[in-house]
Amino acid sequence: MDYYLIQPEVAGQLGDKSRLRYENGRIKEVLFLEYKMYGWQGDELLRTHPCLIVTESLRNDILKQKLTGVKFRKMLLTVSEEFYELYGDVKFPNFVEMICENSYEKNLNSLKYDFYYNEYKQLIVSEKALDVIKQHKIDMSVIEKI
Repeated sequence: MDYYLIQPEVAGQLGDKSRLRYENGRIKEVLFLEYKMYGWQGDELLRTHPCLIVTESLRNDILKQKLTGVKFRKMLLTVSEEFYELYGDVKFPNFVEMICENSYEKNLNSLKYDFYYNEYKQLIVSEKALDVIKQHKIDMSVIEKI
């Protein structure tokens, strides 16, 4: 099975209400995510290090296709003052945090899931997962075959 690295649009950053757990000065775990939008081109898959968010519509398709190696969690979506000044009131779809559960490098000899993260917390997906994701708007994402 082929795998692909997806680099989604970065439309925001961690907001002040995010709760993080650090280890050795690095983010070890995101306990709660506030994704603060600074700009958005309409994509349904977004990131800010080390988090990924997807629309509920994309999440539902991932679950419907029984794709593996990923779970979802509620999150808070807010907009920056700059975003509001540039775009005004924007009606966003509902977003959820998407959490990849497995390391690509640690499973390299026996890849069996559809979703992985690499050592840089980047998204790696199977061809099956990519087909589902491509049914949604991901125009700003960069995709490369591994």
